[in-house]
Amino acid sequence: MSTPGPEIADAPAYDAAAAEYGGFDVRRAIELDEQGLVGRLAFAGLFALLALAVMPWPLPAMWIGGLIAWELLSPRVFTPWMRRLDDEGALSVFALSNLIGSCIYSTIGLASLAVGSPIGIAMGATWLSGSFMNTFIYYGENRRTLWSSIAPAIAAAIIGPSLLHGPTWPPVAVSRSEE
Repeated sequence: MSTPGPEIADAPAYDAAAAEYGGFDVRRAIELDEQGLVGRLAFAGLFALLALAVMPWPLPAMWIGGLIAWELLSPRVFTPWMRRLDDEGALSVFALSNLIGSCIYSTIGLASLAVGSPIGIAMGATWLSGSFMNTFIYYGENRRTLWSSIAPAIAAAIIGPSLLHGPTWPPVAVSRSEE
């Protein structure tokens, strides 16, 4: 038996609740992005330190350096641009910004998976799982923003094991044990 949806529920009450909540608002998402900057960079820095256990130091160093550069550049380039646009245009620029940022953030997950050690795979899977969860929590209300944010992490989850095992179906379909 299916759960009653909006077509069965009291439509005016459902519409009022949705209007009160407000749905996805790109301006509010920009503000949340700005508020979360220090926390994101602190956690990424901690993860970069942990990544030193499974990969040569230049990889996490370049990743965190690129990430810091992106996080300092993005609000100065994309945010003023988004504020000048209407909601639809701002949403498109926000999705582009998230696509670029997600590519940078997903790189450490891809590198961890490509290392191939059990700890590297666990770290890559953990980082990407956190990325998936974060993306659904913050951007699940808007498909354009959701897909622009999650597509790089999905690609990293597929490409990372393929770098280690080659472009075969087992790394794409399932994890396979070392032989």
